[in-house]
Amino acid sequence: MLIHAYIQWWHEILLLWLLVVAIGFCAFPLISRIAPNLRDRGYAMSKVAGLALLTFFTWIFSHVLGYGITAIILAFSTIALLSIATLKKKQEISIRKAEHAQHFWSNVSKKFVEVDLVFTIAFLFFIALQMYHPFIEGGPTTTLYTGERFMGSAFLNAINRATSLPPPDPWLSGYKLQHYYYFGYLMGSILTKLAAIPTNITFNLLTPLCAALTASITYGLGCNLTCKRKYGLLAATLVVFIGNLHLFKMLLEQLATSPDIVLQYIATKWDYYYWSPTRALFDTNQAITEFPFFSFMWGDFHPHMIGLAFQVLIISLLYAFISNPRSIFGNDKSTAFFSVLVFGISLGFLYANSAWDYPGYAALAILVIGANQLKRGASLARSILSAGLPVAASMFLYLPYILAFKAIGAKGIGIVTYPSPVAGFLLVHGLPLLAIAFFALSQKWADLALKKVFLVLLSSIILIPLLLILSIIYPVLIFILPTIFFSLLFIFREIRKNTVPREVFFAFCLILGGASILFFSEIFYVMDYLAWGEFQRMNTVFKFYNQVWVMWMISAAFCIYYMLKNQKEKLRKVFSVFMVILILASGVYPVLGTYTWLKGFETSPTLDGMAYLKYSRIRIDGASIEPAGDYLAICWISKSIRGSPVILEAVPSNAPWDQQFDYTYYSRVSSLTGLPTVVGWVFHEHSWGYKTDITEPRINDVNIIYSTEDVELAMKKLKVYDVKYVFVGSLEHMQYPERGLQKFEAENFFKKVYDEKGVQVYEVL
Repeated sequence: MLIHAYIQWWHEILLLWLLVVAIGFCAFPLISRIAPNLRDRGYAMSKVAGLALLTFFTWIFSHVLGYGITAIILAFSTIALLSIATLKKKQEISIRKAEHAQHFWSNVSKKFVEVDLVFTIAFLFFIALQMYHPFIEGGPTTTLYTGERFMGSAFLNAINRATSLPPPDPWLSGYKLQHYYYFGYLMGSILTKLAAIPTNITFNLLTPLCAALTASITYGLGCNLTCKRKYGLLAATLVVFIGNLHLFKMLLEQLATSPDIVLQYIATKWDYYYWSPTRALFDTNQAITEFPFFSFMWGDFHPHMIGLAFQVLIISLLYAFISNPRSIFGNDKSTAFFSVLVFGISLGFLYANSAWDYPGYAALAILVIGANQLKRGASLARSILSAGLPVAASMFLYLPYILAFKAIGAKGIGIVTYPSPVAGFLLVHGLPLLAIAFFALSQKWADLALKKVFLVLLSSIILIPLLLILSIIYPVLIFILPTIFFSLLFIFREIRKNTVPREVFFAFCLILGGASILFFSEIFYVMDYLAWGEFQRMNTVFKFYNQVWVMWMISAAFCIYYMLKNQKEKLRKVFSVFMVILILASGVYPVLGTYTWLKGFETSPTLDGMAYLKYSRIRIDGASIEPAGDYLAICWISKSIRGSPVILEAVPSNAPWDQQFDYTYYSRVSSLTGLPTVVGWVFHEHSWGYKTDITEPRINDVNIIYSTEDVELAMKKLKVYDVKYVFVGSLEHMQYPERGLQKFEAENFFKKVYDEKGVQVYEVL
């Protein structure tokens, strides 16, 4: 069945694969210019960097030309021109100057094949998972549950229809999408337009693409750090293909009680195994502990998932910088320019895709570049300038976006009053923490100036009591503070002595970066729409733990390599036993979690995200409707209506609106076509800052328009929201009186443009 699905959709799969590979090849000369000392010359990051550059330049040109294929082609041409420009300048370590060009290209071409093989295998693997759960739906409307795919589809379709940026808000007509990050969706739309594939198909290809990009770039980074393929595969496995330890703990507890419970839960309580590990910290919804494999399996095309590959891109670029003396403020000014440009665009992409990712990686960039410059003997002023310029460039390049973005859902920073329990913390971070601990203990501790540091600490009458109090209030700091402390010591020693290889220094920078993010997220939380009561940390933990996972799993892969290469046999054996146990325990999730998420692979695999509408019955408001007619009408709208005219569709008729609206079949037309509707999922709009004073009058007006028999009253309200089309489908026929719907037959006011299988679409005259 799966093979048949691959054959059925081979054209779309191959087309998108070729497109992304072509973008990577186009960007490769530019990337290789700033990463000439890496074993793959930066090829592993060329696809991700190419997509960041393509999205950025398309956004730039859309301000002048409008958003469309012209701006995209011009952006692609700009990347090609930049790559050509990098070939004009001969370098000492350039391809042209290589003494053994044939041998050089033989080695590099092997790296190309390896990276693309990892990319292809990961792409096909996650396509398989997506095809067994392809439903673009709003909630538990079919036999399987899907979270917020309506939201991802709405944004992707809205941008794909838009002629300018920012695009219209598909769930609040008359407003722009300035309250939510849209760069990841813009990237998806660019690929959709270039491939000329319908969005209901590309939606189910974009998540596997993000997974494949993350796996392949992490593989390349692991190979560059260790010079070993197996550790590149280990890095990709730790970042992308395992879960946390929570599911393993659950299984042990159940097996200790009764083995039959496990079989019973697998057969009946599907969500118990795949869902619970995403709430590992407290075992409740107090904090979300998603990890990459879950995000890719779950399939919501959301910024936190899109950004994973771009997080690894920033880490890869930073390692390229410290590997190449010419990269930042070297003697070669053109290489420095290209380095700052590419890094600024890539770092800024994190902000435009998900602003949560930006501060941590901006701080990591300042740490790595600044410390590396000091290590090389640069002055403090020059080091600060070297570290600050790429970050400043990212802000300058995206200044129009930053000024237009309205983060009205965030209200400030609060102090955590629900600290992380140690057990839950270790279930999430235990594997990398153990690898980091062994790695730190294996280092040479000479010249760390420990005596001076301890004397300073002991002489402090404030610092020691403060740290003790913090550790009592926030118990997981007993793991975080020592990690920060010793990472800083090793980094400071390297600045003074420069005694270890650059990859060891870089590993400590990643460890410190992750630990610092954890320190912040354990004491503070961002006061967003979810931050109330015991749920204050839900989103903060979700977004920041995601970044720590990437930094620390890459660090863990290097730590494992370092320990197995440099330590005595007995210590290697002990360390190996611990690591194998933890990795196998974490590997339980991809097996059992996937099986239960897909309900034993019971569905027929497909890439058509709307196909379920043809045969399912939708449960909503206690009733059951057949949406087959909606499917045909939505397909017609997608093919026949251009631009972004406003369309009217049903809304709940009873309060509380947010409980009746979101995660249901409501807003299906706007979500599956991208046409803006008068009001869509209101809880989401409320979370983005548009409160009930905006949404409730719209809900009431929509219900009046559908229900009233007074055509003039309906026309008056339709004109308020500039409605161009009225959709009357299965949901509208179920919810509103037929006498009210009959008024849309008035030819003086409406024109029926579609009428098939009980669904009508009217144009407002």
